[in-house]
Amino acid sequence: MQPTISSQLKAFEELLILKNLSKATRSMYLRTLKSFLRFCARKFPRQALSHTYIPFVESLIRTQLSTFQLRKGRHP
Repeated sequence: MQPTISSQLKAFEELLILKNLSKATRSMYLRTLKSFLRFCARKFPRQALSHTYIPFVESLIRTQLSTFQLRKGRHP
């Protein structure tokens, strides 16, 4: 992975820690995100993940995280 994506993954992991999610949940979210990035690299090899895609992926993850927490009775 590129350094920018690695740093984004680290920042996302820190966000999950701040949200007080369990280690298993953090691992599952990170594993899913890494799997998605591998899928993009395989399916669209000529299109690099640029800085325009990273905010989109982050907003998608934040939305999913908020939805998950609302279902569990937690506030985002």
